[in-house]
Amino acid sequence: MVIALSIKLAEDNKLAVESLARLEDILRQRGLNPKIITGHTGWADDINFVFAHTDEVCNVNKPVKVHDPKAPYDAYDERDDTRENATSTPLLPCNR
Repeated sequence: MVIALSIKLAEDNKLAVESLARLEDILRQRGLNPKIITGHTGWADDINFVFAHTDEVCNVNKPVKVHDPKAPYDAYDERDDTRENATSTPLLPCNR
């Protein structure tokens, strides 16, 4: 099972936090541990990692602290974003 989290609640941070908490509750109550795809971390299959910081909201005026120090940050350098790289390079989970 794969669940893609596409939270489009940027205008209402409180609602976004509540929505993620509800999703976490549902997954845990049902005993599910799906692969979860997010726009910030890529994907992970560790439910504890995925929901570790759902109480925090994004603030565009503050520097971003990457939770995974191994995560690449290329400041939107897209020179290597090619179709060949996208199809030939496996996307590893962010929590390993």
